[in-house]
Amino acid sequence: CCQKRAVHINEYRYYGQVKIKGQVGVLYLTTINGLPMSVFIDFKYQQFYFLDLSACKSIFKPELYDDTVFEVTLIKPTDSRQNQQKSPILVISDVYVWCGQCLYYQSFLVRYQIWSQYDYHGSDLDIYSKDAVKYDQLRSFMNDYVSTLPYVQEITGLIFYPDYNPHHHIMINENFS
Repeated sequence: CCQKRAVHINEYRYYGQVKIKGQVGVLYLTTINGLPMSVFIDFKYQQFYFLDLSACKSIFKPELYDDTVFEVTLIKPTDSRQNQQKSPILVISDVYVWCGQCLYYQSFLVRYQIWSQYDYHGSDLDIYSKDAVKYDQLRSFMNDYVSTLPYVQEITGLIFYPDYNPHHHIMINENFS
């Protein structure tokens, strides 16, 4: 079973990403009454929060506030040694709308190339772009790269997205911590 799945993942151009725990939702960038707004909408609790505009404005280009929707995970890490809350981390894992253009039905690779250009650290909100790799790069990705991520303690598995079908994915849950 696992051998067949590995062959399938490799053969059909799947791209792997880490699965992380946190509040999953969307980041909606829009303009209301001439003011740019960054709104986090939480899927689980069906609530929304306005994010610190000064942090988001320095990260995202002004044209993105013409209606852009990212899928994100909001992580609120704690320092286990000091039992203290650290700065929140926002991890972008997909894009559904880009400057008003719907990308929902575009291939995973097309969407990845758009959102992967954003990584910003140093404000009250760290924003990372979730990397995606081909199956044959997975071993070095897991061995060399994943351990360097600031949210490595929040990783719970892997998700594989096929390039040919934007919303049919395979999830593998593991204990990575």
